[in-house]
Amino acid sequence: MKRPPSWKSLSGRKFFLASVLCGMVLSVTFFFSEQAAQAQWLGSDDEIYSNWMVDRKTQRLLSSEQIKARLEREMKALEGKLQALAAAVVEAKGKSAPASTVADAEAELSAYSSRLIEIYDRLGLAPKAEELIARLEQRYFKESQWFLQSYYQSHNHRKLVGILWRSYHLREQELPLEQRCSDLTRIADLHYTLGQMDKAESTYKLASDMALQLSIEVPAQGDGKKYVCIGSIYSYACFLAVRGRLDPATALYERCLGFWEREKEFNFGSGYAGFDYLGTFLELIKDKDVQLHKRLQSRWQSVFRERKFAGILDKKGVEVTAPEFAPFQDCIKVSNFSQGLGAAAHKYSRLFGYVNTRGDWKIAPRFIRANAFSSGVAIVKLSAGLFPIDVEGQWTPYSLIDKNGKELVRLPDLDVCDFEDGLAQGYRHAHSRFGLSDLFHENGDILFSGTFIGPLKRDGNRFSLFIITGESKRGCIVSPTGYFIDLMMEPDPARPGHKRLVEILPENGGPTSPPGEIVFSSSLESVGASSAQSKVGSLNSSGRAMSEGLAAFKAGERWGFVDAAGRVVVPAKYDDVGDFKDGVCFYQRKCKIGTVEVMRR
Repeated sequence: MKRPPSWKSLSGRKFFLASVLCGMVLSVTFFFSEQAAQAQWLGSDDEIYSNWMVDRKTQRLLSSEQIKARLEREMKALEGKLQALAAAVVEAKGKSAPASTVADAEAELSAYSSRLIEIYDRLGLAPKAEELIARLEQRYFKESQWFLQSYYQSHNHRKLVGILWRSYHLREQELPLEQRCSDLTRIADLHYTLGQMDKAESTYKLASDMALQLSIEVPAQGDGKKYVCIGSIYSYACFLAVRGRLDPATALYERCLGFWEREKEFNFGSGYAGFDYLGTFLELIKDKDVQLHKRLQSRWQSVFRERKFAGILDKKGVEVTAPEFAPFQDCIKVSNFSQGLGAAAHKYSRLFGYVNTRGDWKIAPRFIRANAFSSGVAIVKLSAGLFPIDVEGQWTPYSLIDKNGKELVRLPDLDVCDFEDGLAQGYRHAHSRFGLSDLFHENGDILFSGTFIGPLKRDGNRFSLFIITGESKRGCIVSPTGYFIDLMMEPDPARPGHKRLVEILPENGGPTSPPGEIVFSSSLESVGASSAQSKVGSLNSSGRAMSEGLAAFKAGERWGFVDAAGRVVVPAKYDDVGDFKDGVCFYQRKCKIGTVEVMRR
């Protein structure tokens, strides 16, 4: 096996990408393999910027004092490096070096700067971070824009909107029209949330006009369909509706409906909106013009009559509610009830709230995403209001709420799993299952951060994490490599009411095998593991585990339920079903054509 290269030898745009993503292992989907052909490492034994809480050589959890010392050591090394890197950029530009050489020098400076800012943040050195950010912002080159966007996203939205405009202008000539529409819509969204209405309107209009131009002038693609950035047009229509300008708003909205009516002719780009199938507009105008709302709702019902919706089913097969909630979107399948509440999406806005087992809203639909309750808390993405930007929006992190919908803790993660046995894993970057993660407790405490898989092999308060240090390739198969650490969660004596992690070492019942790194395998995950997938089962399989005496089964393309004896209790007639909890579950099917379901308020 080759010796891992030093992280300091990585330079240019590849290093910049690795640093900006805060130690993400690779932005590819990993597959699990029993053996590795050859391991390739992304960090060295001495400097591991993704797993700063463990020592790679000994595979031991570090104390807070050790973590601080490690970060301070790296901070001093980076501070000494930055001056030389800045001089290298000036020299490359002064000698009129090739553009690629200049870009590599700028990327390396950005990478080391962004890493140092990250360390300042972890050490609580805010003034130093702000000083370095200001210097990085003044340099005004492409390679620094991604990090500046990420930083200001969580620190200062007024600064962020300026950075987004700068980045747009730097890349405008190389961007395809559809990407320009998406970027402009995002900028307009931010102006809107900041209350900068004139700037929001001019930017929405620019994006909408560009999207309409694209839908008319750009020829059809290879599949015969034309591309239309429907989200940009729709966002402007909703903005105008919010401002009470219903005539131009309705004209744009009907253009969007027209595109959907001819969906066989078009491919749709969302542009940070449109995930609600054009339903939010109806909510925005219902109290402004009753007759207009009635007319457009009827047309909407006709356009989307083939769409599936969700309702609540009891164990006797009785539909407690009609299919009056929106289906669960993207990769989110039908949810389950927990502690008497189930996350449900509003039929039109598709914002999430929580309903009781009768289908009554107990927490109004005002979340972008919502997970199941556990021990009186749930993980959600808060929305700022009823508007397409809040359907998916601006990289919104998750929060912890109580049963009254009150926010308790704001988390740093953009993607999270449900709580299981009091723990959940969050991901700093959405749709990245092996990037920088956080392990947090139901009380909001972040117990561990790094690149890891887990928790695995649970046994009460004991569990394992697989610490990812690199990746192994064998043909087309890419597998994470690393090692296991065994941990125990216990009350923190220094902070009453909080938890801490303690590593299970040989002297207190831990493994006795010497440290070593291995290739992660699906079989390693399954040994003793109790994941949500194993408890609930797969909606793509022919059957699922029993839940409250019934198990979902699939016959053809439809779902139903059988009892423990295999007798059919609920015929297979639904497009999708959850699992029974508290005597009910969600189901999905089409609404009856020609009817408009009445939403519960």
